[in-house]
Amino acid sequence: MKKIGKITLSVIAAAIMAFAAIGLAACGETSTQITETYIGKHTVTVQEIIDQEGNTAPKEYTYFEQLQLFDDGTYAMTQIQPAGMATYIVYATGKYAKKEKDEKFEGYTEIALEKATYVQVNQDIYDHMFGLTIDTDKSVFPHEIAGGAMKTKEDILNEYGDFGSRFIMHRATVDDTHAENWMDVEADVEVVE
Repeated sequence: MKKIGKITLSVIAAAIMAFAAIGLAACGETSTQITETYIGKHTVTVQEIIDQEGNTAPKEYTYFEQLQLFDDGTYAMTQIQPAGMATYIVYATGKYAKKEKDEKFEGYTEIALEKATYVQVNQDIYDHMFGLTIDTDKSVFPHEIAGGAMKTKEDILNEYGDFGSRFIMHRATVDDTHAENWMDVEADVEVVE
């Protein structure tokens, strides 16, 4: 009886180890890997209220971006948006489609970013006077933003997670310091005729 108990225990232990190994292997197969990383900088002009009467004037802000593409067809966009007395750091994820090289503009490949399905917005307001984080998965909506307005989850996804397309510029020479890792928005694409 003792011998059968030890054999049964050994078989059960071996089965548990085999299932654990299969589970770990399966986890490894489903993990996503970064396939490409791009950086970008572009200027955005917005109409900003300049006085108490509600008059506006154009103001230019420079946005900095890092776009990571994953092997499962998803992207992660990190964007820094300085805006007057606030700085916004946006992290968003969604799906993308990479078009054919030179399809829309010669020398560029278009990456069409679908509207994000997840957004986290971190705001530094009035040079560290206030800090605000909104997370579309964890925050309670409607959520109050700086200034007292209330935003829904869909408002946040539309406002901070709708990037459109990015265009990858192809270089004639690629080396350690000149890689094809720079991306532009359509307004910044330089088309050479």
